Amino acid sequence: AGRQLTVSRSIADSGAALVECRSAQLTDINNRLATASNDKDRKAIRRERTELTSALKKDIDLTGGVVDQHTNMAKTFTQGRAMTDGTSEAEVLGSQAPAYAAAPAVTKLSMPKGSGAGASGEASSAPPAAAPPELVTVKAAVVRSAPVASAAPVKSLPVGSALQARIAAADGGWWEVEVGGQTGYVRASEVGPPGSAPVQTAARGGARGKGAAARPAPPPPAPVGPSNIRAYNQSVIAARDNGKGRLSTLMTDIQTAERRESVLYAWLSNLGLG
Repeated sequence: AGRQLTVSRSIADSGAALVECRSAQLTDINNRLATASNDKDRKAIRRERTELTSALKKDIDLTGGVVDQHTNMAKTFTQGRAMTDGTSEAEVLGSQAPAYAAAPAVTKLSMPKGSGAGASGEASSAPPAAAPPELVTVKAAVVRSAPVASAAPVKSLPVGSALQARIAAADGGWWEVEVGGQTGYVRASEVGPPGSAPVQTAARGGARGKGAAARPAPPPPAPVGPSNIRAYNQSVIAARDNGKGRLSTLMTDIQTAERRESVLYAWLSNLGLG
């Protein structure tokens, strides 16, 4: 959920920008239609509105498809976290409504049972997961807010800076790391195991000949889990309500206006005023 958060926020922002653009187009068409002085101009403007309707249909289909994908992911992340913690969807989301339902389920979830006991009567067990390793920068590196080169920088690090990985292995060429109480992502090519570069230490102090100051204790881990899921869930709701939802409202406004005009202009035509 944390990794998808940047993507879903970008989708929400793009959807809102698209709505503003389509809304401005519709306002312009309605204003020109209201001030048109003859039937020829009105017909031309209505053709523009018909073209806008076709574009809106495509926008709604595309936006809806993307939102539906992220809605399903929000459900998977929420239920997965609930199973891991032995809690319910409602406890994971707190006071939030889920992106995928009217209200979160309050039933506690648990991880599925493993495979049954073998012939010897002993249940099979998976090997323990590897612990996230300590790392050190082997070249000047930039910690970024997301695992993409265009993401905002969080911290710049010189060669030899120590980091604590938050995952057991690099994913897609990036390590999720923690340094100085901040969490971010660094390229796998810029880090290595301890000893692959000199680790930065505190300045020497005291009498001559004393060693470098002891490495400070790592800071407490940043909040993980439900906080990321809640933020991700909220961004999916924003993408749905401020993107697809508002586009659908614009389409409804156009269809309502067309029905009203068809009756109005038929009546004016019967009176010889059209």
